[in-house]
Amino acid sequence: MYQSTEQLRHADAGVRQAVRFGAVVTVAGIAFLAFAALWMSTCSGATADTLACGVPQRTLLTVGAPAILLLGGLRAFFRTYQSRRKQESWWAWQGAGLFLVALTLVAVTMSPPLVGSPVFGG
Repeated sequence: MYQSTEQLRHADAGVRQAVRFGAVVTVAGIAFLAFAALWMSTCSGATADTLACGVPQRTLLTVGAPAILLLGGLRAFFRTYQSRRKQESWWAWQGAGLFLVALTLVAVTMSPPLVGSPVFGG
């Protein structure tokens, strides 16, 4: 499979990049989801500001985390394609892409109830 230790080092570097990319995008998506939940927790009672807690803001906060994760997954799939064409180790990038798309589906189901978006019936 690998003819030299140099090729093995290069494959290890590609795996590290894919894992690092997946971790950074995951943390960004979770951080956005936590930020959105914190923001929406201030939108109750008499202190709710219609400019900060309106339907457009709730919609943006609802779709933000899934969008971050989906864009990260698409970027990982693009890197899979690039790595495959260069005959490098591509499997790590595909794994990162699949993981991020799976997290996108989880975030899509978690975001509306957590943020309480009226657009999606929350």
